[in-house]
Amino acid sequence: MRRTILIGVLVTLAVALIAPRAALGCGRGGYGSGSGFQGLGIAAVAVVATDAILTVWDAQTMFVSHPPSAVYGTVETILALPQLAIGIAGLTLSNGNPYFVGYTFWMAALTMHGIWSMAAGARAPAPPEILRLGPSSGDASSGLEVFVGPTYVPLGQLAHPGFGLTGRF
Repeated sequence: MRRTILIGVLVTLAVALIAPRAALGCGRGGYGSGSGFQGLGIAAVAVVATDAILTVWDAQTMFVSHPPSAVYGTVETILALPQLAIGIAGLTLSNGNPYFVGYTFWMAALTMHGIWSMAAGARAPAPPEILRLGPSSGDASSGLEVFVGPTYVPLGQLAHPGFGLTGRF
């Protein structure tokens, strides 16, 4: 699915970079002679493409019943919440324009899914198992305490995830 998202982002960037420009013939074309809204249009296309990609990703995670990570929920909320405010403002000013009704519901759904993803993804994993080696008495100082947990060793190109040991030896 990451590949699909990456392809969507690359297609959006390609459309933005290859967008037709004004002709340079007759001395009236060039970069400064546009209407001034070309950049806004390109940004709008990029935002709608991002929203569509988020929606497809959300539908995919809903069908497999696997909540996304809290980071994904945070990014989704950060992207959708301002758009929800724009949708509510447009809905208020346009007296119920159907475009703004659909857009507002869409952004509300993305925002709520982002908040749910943060809540579902932020559940702390189970604490690491404690292995006690040695005499088992009530005293914590007796024996060996070893904690086993996931770790990541950042060594540039040789970086690897794995498991680590920590404790009192």
